[in-house]
Amino acid sequence: MLSLSKRVVDAPNHSTHRNHHVMPSSAGEDSRIATLKMRIRDASHSQTKRDLHALRKSDFYRECYEWGKRQAVAASNTVGGSQLASARNAAAVHTICYALDAYTGFIEKYDASPIKLTQRPKPSAEEFEQAFLSQIKSNHKRNLLEQFQATFQVNDDER
Repeated sequence: MLSLSKRVVDAPNHSTHRNHHVMPSSAGEDSRIATLKMRIRDASHSQTKRDLHALRKSDFYRECYEWGKRQAVAASNTVGGSQLASARNAAAVHTICYALDAYTGFIEKYDASPIKLTQRPKPSAEEFEQAFLSQIKSNHKRNLLEQFQATFQVNDDER
């Protein structure tokens, strides 16, 4: 008869500086995914958001994105592909890249600083509207107005 035993050993406590160690957050996670997460985390802690823009435009980001596409193709060509590590990797890379794209797009168009409202218990709709509109950067505001005008001009008189 087999006897199972569990041996517990204290693991050495390595440096707490995660910048120097890539540690996957889930079992089987590719090192590219873990590194991309770590670089996003590091860039998000900087005082300016330029580091996030630089990461989004980097060769490493492009490499991860292309690798994720190859993982998706590999998973789609296999029966039971959703159970494969390649499918999980493709989904993880797609999610991370989509989030980084969305965030960098947002901070290009809007001032991401907190909105300051009056100390009254419930600000009016106009105050919220003005606070929101003040967050739109001038280039984006100009683009929005141009798009609205172009749309308005192509509508017929009845609309």
